Amino acid sequence: MGPGRIVTAGLVCSLLVVLAIGGHQAWGRLGVPYLRPGFADLRAITSGWDCFERHVSSWPVNPCDPWGRTWDHPRIWVAPSLLGLGEDDTYTLGVLASLAFFIAAICVVPRRSAAAVGLVYAAALCSPAVLLAVERGNPDIITFALVATAVLLARRPTGPIWAAALVLFAALLKFYPIFSLGFLARQSRRVALISGAAALSLFGLYLLVTLGDVRTIHSYVVEVDWYSYGIHIVGSRIANTAPWLPTRAWDLLIVVAVVAAALASRKRLARALSISDLAARDGERNVDLFVAGAGVYLGTFALARNFDYRLVFLVLTIPQLLEWSRGRKLIPLLTLVAVLGSLWLPPRWESVPVIDWGLTHWIQVTSLPAASVPQLLTFVGLAALLAAVFSARAAPARAVTAADPERGHGQIVADSVLSN
Repeated sequence: MGPGRIVTAGLVCSLLVVLAIGGHQAWGRLGVPYLRPGFADLRAITSGWDCFERHVSSWPVNPCDPWGRTWDHPRIWVAPSLLGLGEDDTYTLGVLASLAFFIAAICVVPRRSAAAVGLVYAAALCSPAVLLAVERGNPDIITFALVATAVLLARRPTGPIWAAALVLFAALLKFYPIFSLGFLARQSRRVALISGAAALSLFGLYLLVTLGDVRTIHSYVVEVDWYSYGIHIVGSRIANTAPWLPTRAWDLLIVVAVVAAALASRKRLARALSISDLAARDGERNVDLFVAGAGVYLGTFALARNFDYRLVFLVLTIPQLLEWSRGRKLIPLLTLVAVLGSLWLPPRWESVPVIDWGLTHWIQVTSLPAASVPQLLTFVGLAALLAAVFSARAAPARAVTAADPERGHGQIVADSVLSN
């Protein structure tokens, strides 16, 4: 394990120990509103299992939930109730899910990366948005682990099949992980058609068969501006000041403008970042991770408001953003800053009065959460970079040998970060 992974693991473990000792006050100091009992989002599922075991309907209304919340997950989540699991198992399952998340996240760090890379990556993993997902035990940390594992397996000899299966399973659980599937398009055409098309077809069939459930889930999903991200947050504010177009029209206009700009600049940006040379430098892994993380963020941002838990997928983009940022290349560097800002700006920071005053004052003046600005910039930057990736020729699939995995990338990035 290289210095980057050691630094990341050490800082994350240290923070988790502090949070475990400090209790809910420690979580609050990091901008994470604490709920008791713990793992509140996971508890919404495990309490439903108790209802099913007692033959009491808990879908979509869950009378067993401590907060009276509805069950806004696909019915596939009911299956563990057949194993006798229930709300009493919440803490055990929450700890296991958190461990799976952090192990997968640490494995995303390039194996031979330097300590500076670990510092930046640990900053993302210790952010309020990521810790909020962990504290709630939100299912997004489970789907993150599945998608990250899928990408890390994809370049192995039989990896694309397993990768497609893992992404498909994650999509059956929460729908949106299907946006991550673009990383398979960077494989050879035959592999992409077989694995990617099969996963998309099966997912489409799943949606068709469960269309009634999908509509029901959509009707029960709560969308709010706080602790959330999405184009609708910005579009609604523009519609308030420019009411000649409805909010959805402004949303569509912004998305179309960003996509058009990204497509127009894709070839020039690809040349500037030498994306076509990444295969020769063994950069496929980091780019695949970037494509998966960017795909999830762009898809969810453009379609609906999402709670900040889903921002955990932004951490997949950080290794490649660091690589592209060396040499002070502006667009990747600004996008990296925007990503960290998206992760680190909660609506309130009650335990830090000066920061909390600034966040509150910003909301009073603009009627926008402070994170909405870096989140919009993240959308713009990731769209441009993703378009540049796909404008370059797809890298051929090949196994990574033990002799040259991730050859020196972390050290190069760290040296550039330190020199800047």
